[in-house]
Amino acid sequence: MGLFKPKPYLVIPDCHAPYQHKDTIKFLKMVHKKYGCNETVIHIGDLFDFNAISHYAKELDAPTAKDEYQKALLFSKELTKAFPKGVLVLGNHDCRVKAQLKEIGMPIELVKSYNDLLGLPKGWLVKPLCHIIKEFDVLCEHGNNSTGSIGALTTAIYKRTSYVQGHAHSSGGCLYSANHQSIIFGLNVGCMVDNSSIGMAYGEYLRKKGTLGCGVVFSGSHATFVPYEKK
Repeated sequence: MGLFKPKPYLVIPDCHAPYQHKDTIKFLKMVHKKYGCNETVIHIGDLFDFNAISHYAKELDAPTAKDEYQKALLFSKELTKAFPKGVLVLGNHDCRVKAQLKEIGMPIELVKSYNDLLGLPKGWLVKPLCHIIKEFDVLCEHGNNSTGSIGALTTAIYKRTSYVQGHAHSSGGCLYSANHQSIIFGLNVGCMVDNSSIGMAYGEYLRKKGTLGCGVVFSGSHATFVPYEKK
C-alpha cells in the first residue's frame, strides 16, 4: 500500500459579507469538490466587512450597522452549512468591532467571542494572527502588511516558508521561488466580493478591481489560484 497522501486545502478569500459576490458559495463548493479538498477549509480573513462602523465616510444609501450585520450573519450561516469545519484567520475588517470598543475604552472581554460575533459554529476555529497547515508546513495569514502583485511571494521569501494570504483583493495568483534544494510559493487568494456593491463603492474609480477566485494548497511546494468564471 502507498503512503497516505493528505488532501489539498481550499482557502477561502476575503468575502466582506454582506458585500460578497452572489455566486460565492456555489463557486467554493464547486472548487472544493473538483480538487477533492479536505473537509476542513481555511478562510483567510475579512469574512465580514463592518463598513457601517468604520471611520471612513459612508455612502448616503448604505445600510445601517444593524441591517448590514444581520445580512452578514445570514451569509455566515450559509457558508458554514456548506463547510461545517473550518479555520478563520482574522482579517482587519473582522477586528473592527473590538477595535472600536478599544478606542472608546470598553474592555474587550465584555463582548462576544469571535465565533459568536461572526456566527461561526463549534466546527470552526478562529486564529487571531495566523494558521499553519501542519501537513504541508504552509503559513496562512490575512496579509495586513503584504500588498502588491508580488506581496505574497516577497513575504514567503522573508518568512522562509510557503505562504498564503488574502487582503490585497486585486492580486490573486501564485508565484514560486527556488534555491538549490527547495521551492516555496507565495499565494494570494484574491477575493469574492461584489465589486459593484455599495461596500466596495470606494473603488469605483480605481484601475484595479477585486480579482475573484480562491486558493487550493496541494503541498508545501504546490498551490494554485482558481479564478472565478461566470457560467
